Amino acid sequence: MGHYTIRTSEQDDLIIKDAQEYLGVSTVSKAFLTSIGKVKEQHEMILKLQRELAQERQRSQRMSAGIADFEVSMARLFTLK
Repeated sequence: MGHYTIRTSEQDDLIIKDAQEYLGVSTVSKAFLTSIGKVKEQHEMILKLQRELAQERQRSQRMSAGIADFEVSMARLFTLK
């Protein structure tokens, strides 16, 4: 196992303390390890949601194009009468 030393500023200490409270952990090392795990999880979730959003946008565009085609067809049909 490695040992790490981190030199922090007062602002860094406040951020770490807030993270400890938010994550419900008692030690700085637990806060760092938990945060690292959460960052990875959240990044993967963001990527997944971005892919899903892109798919839904494409689906919406296809549906909008289909509706526009239908409206054009209906307009042509009524002008033939």
